[in-house]
Amino acid sequence: MPKARKKHIPQPQDHAALLALVPEGATRVSVTDRAGKTKWRLLDAVEPFDTIMLKNGVPLTMKATPGRPAAVPDAANDFVAAQVRQKNHDLATDPIVKTAKTDPESSDLLHHVVVSLAEEAASLGVERRNAELEGKETSQLSIRRVNALKAVAETWLKRKDQTANREIDLSSPQFKAVFALTLEAFREAMVGSSLRPELIEMVFAKLTAKLQDGWEQEARNRMKAAK
Repeated sequence: MPKARKKHIPQPQDHAALLALVPEGATRVSVTDRAGKTKWRLLDAVEPFDTIMLKNGVPLTMKATPGRPAAVPDAANDFVAAQVRQKNHDLATDPIVKTAKTDPESSDLLHHVVVSLAEEAASLGVERRNAELEGKETSQLSIRRVNALKAVAETWLKRKDQTANREIDLSSPQFKAVFALTLEAFREAMVGSSLRPELIEMVFAKLTAKLQDGWEQEARNRMKAAK
């Protein structure tokens, strides 16, 4: 007579160990409660009979600001809605997206692009090595990695040109602050040389007149000639 199979009894999870893997900034974790329903719980509100949902061995989490989460139209269920909100949050905090929206002329935009392309190239390198170890075809991964590296090089060259061709803005508050500091150092040097006060004032009067006589255009011409 065949032995009766023992009924499988799910073992309780080590919640403390799993919650220790939660990434910084996460406020909620996805769980399946004892009734089989999927819920998002605050990290300190996970119940003993909850099963923490995992993705690649790490708890599935959500970053959110305090308050009621915004509704997501046409979401199939709460889990899908939470995933959509997480995607929107990731897009809103992505450095490339943020810079493109707030300061598209900034050289930081190309810097963020170079970093992201380099990360993708490195990820493809890992995939290619793993495929090699498993005896799988690697030609397509190699082509994708070469293209990613080529994109990194091209974007880096564009950023280098952008930096090299960027002129100093003589009207900017930053330049005016540096120029004022230079004039202060010049005056202190004259005072330290024991020059008479009237002589110092005469020199600064002549300097002020000189700076008002086409100085900015001459400065721009010299900067272009120095490239």
